[in-house]
Amino acid sequence: MAVSRSEKEQLLSYNLVPADKIHFVTAAVDVQAYRDPSHPQGVRERLGIPATALLVGSAGRLADQKDPFMFLRVAEIVCQCDRDVHFVWAGDGELRAKVLEKSRLLGLEKRIHFPGYYPDLRPLLASLDIFALTSRYESFGYVTCEAMALGKPVVATNVAGSRELVADGRTGFLSEAGDAEGFAAKVLTLAGDSGLAARFGAAGRERVEQHFDLPRMVEDIEELYLRLCRG
Repeated sequence: MAVSRSEKEQLLSYNLVPADKIHFVTAAVDVQAYRDPSHPQGVRERLGIPATALLVGSAGRLADQKDPFMFLRVAEIVCQCDRDVHFVWAGDGELRAKVLEKSRLLGLEKRIHFPGYYPDLRPLLASLDIFALTSRYESFGYVTCEAMALGKPVVATNVAGSRELVADGRTGFLSEAGDAEGFAAKVLTLAGDSGLAARFGAAGRERVEQHFDLPRMVEDIEELYLRLCRG
């Protein structure tokens, strides 16, 4: 059972099992839990990020799948164009030491922050102005869905999962995986147009409420099980 339609399509392309053995139920989040995140204002203070700075952030394992080195390259490009932008990545992983060293070599250590693992991402996500996901591949992208539930505009790579969540040009932008320059250009577009960012964020929140709320997922799973039992 795939967790998104786009993941099912990818699984079908492998031709490993008969098509009628692959089903999908699109994953979801508890939207109600993202209505009132606690103390988002404290995140910037703890990380030493100015209250007036635009904050672009991501979350996930510091691993090859998530491509944190592309995130660094995007940060480098954006910081060269705009002096009032900071970046943050919440999470840990096997690439942490290499990512921190690369950040230092790029001279970004004061502009990009790696606070480590957050047991509750809601305050951090709520503190962002733009959510960015540079993954090489995804199955669904829970953290993207969570950011959208909090009304954040998204820039993500055009991969399975993300292309299902993000309505390109309506709730955010999609950019090809590995294309740091194209990705950075879309971040800069949102950074320079607060009205567009706000419209994308509101549309993203509405999209999650309509299509990616937890009760719908539960109903879809129940319906699938019942259909299989009848079969």
